[in-house]
Amino acid sequence: MNKRIWLATGLMLLGTLGVLIFQAYWTYQTFQQAERRLIQDAQAALVATRDQALALQRQQLLRQYRGWLRDTSHVRISCFVNHDSLTEFRLTAYHHGRPARPKDQFDIGFEDFKPRLAHITPAAQAFFIRRFTEGPVRRNLEEGFYYFYLQWLGRQLDTAVRRSTTTPATFQRLFAAELRRRGLHEVAFQVQLRSSVHAAPMPPAPTAFPVALPPQPLGLRQPAQQTVRVWLPATSAVVLRQLRGVLWASGLLMGLVLGCFGYTVSTMRRQKRLADLKDDFTHNMTHELKTPVATIQLAADSLQYFQLDTVTSAEYTALISEQAGRLNGLIEQILRSMALEQHALPLARQPLDWVQLITTTLTQHAPHFAQTDRHVCWEPPAIPAMVCGDATHLANVLSTLLDNARKYGGPHLRLHLETAPTGISLHVHDDGPGIPATFQAHVFDKFFRVPSGNVHAVKGYGLGLHYARQVAEQHGGSLQLHSKTGQGTTFLLTLPLA
Repeated sequence: MNKRIWLATGLMLLGTLGVLIFQAYWTYQTFQQAERRLIQDAQAALVATRDQALALQRQQLLRQYRGWLRDTSHVRISCFVNHDSLTEFRLTAYHHGRPARPKDQFDIGFEDFKPRLAHITPAAQAFFIRRFTEGPVRRNLEEGFYYFYLQWLGRQLDTAVRRSTTTPATFQRLFAAELRRRGLHEVAFQVQLRSSVHAAPMPPAPTAFPVALPPQPLGLRQPAQQTVRVWLPATSAVVLRQLRGVLWASGLLMGLVLGCFGYTVSTMRRQKRLADLKDDFTHNMTHELKTPVATIQLAADSLQYFQLDTVTSAEYTALISEQAGRLNGLIEQILRSMALEQHALPLARQPLDWVQLITTTLTQHAPHFAQTDRHVCWEPPAIPAMVCGDATHLANVLSTLLDNARKYGGPHLRLHLETAPTGISLHVHDDGPGIPATFQAHVFDKFFRVPSGNVHAVKGYGLGLHYARQVAEQHGGSLQLHSKTGQGTTFLLTLPLA
């Protein structure tokens, strides 16, 4: 059986280690993947923010361009009907109220403008300004170049593009919004915008932000007017905050697996110990049964096959009755233990004098103590102590404690009673060798006896103390053990007052 238990334990250990290793590997891979995904998402957010900043610059330039088109001191907008009977618009450069140069003009038409006009109107001018800036001019800016439709407009746009920049506060606001949109709410960052005109080395990474994203050019022309750099905190700390739910669940799962393994091994060890106790109980019970059974068999054979006188026959009959009573007592003790295990022990509760019950039980056991030269010290208190319980079972508990003290204790036994407002405690102390600390936790276990081989010098079944504690607990009390090797043993029986 030991080999099977060790084999099962080893296989469970291997399986548990395999599950834990797999779970740890999966958790590590998830962590690494989350770190990579964090960097990728932050880089994508940086690129998207750069594009948004450029879009804002283009919007600002288009607003300026519309203002230039409305400046009649430099630009005049006119229209005419071409040979296809379609309206075309004409931009003409002016200087001090006169055309700047005869050829400094630009003609353009729009298919979605249906009226045929030979002279410009306010509505047509407004249409042209909106359609021209949102069409050709916007496309030019998005494609990265700008067309000199008029010399003055080209110079104005070139100057404006050179001066067009994004402030750090604006970029930081855009980047924070982009991170939130991607679910990176908890990611802190630091932004650095550097002018490309006055090139200077990029500053070192801040201490609190060691992770640097690749720099991005920021500008509507090449080379870009600005370079943007973003630093992030240590990705491990960010990922730990992001994955705290997953990590807690993973840790809980691993703890559950370890707990199940420990519980299973503990259960197997308890079952093994119980099996050993039952084996020990069986061996001792066999020796206990052999004596009365052999005695009964011998006495019965003598009465059956021999002509015995009246006195001898009476002695054999008494011997048979005594041994039968011994067997009956053993059976009753086992049945009581089984009933307690099933919580089916009937208790006839009634008020009783606990001091009187102790005195009576001691009187019954006095001859046994006298035969073994044991001295009992018991000074009953003058005031009765009333408890509510079953007199028979409580007397059996006292008998068990006294029998143990007589069998395993020293020459002196002392009983002491302490009364508290809510309960009463009986100290049963002997000056015997004591119980080793290794076995004290199992003293109240069913079938347990302090190991001394298959045959014990003192007869017993390992049921008495188990039964005594169960009775005490069913009465609402407790039975505790205090023992030190070489200093004797004390049992503390506590019951609630009636």
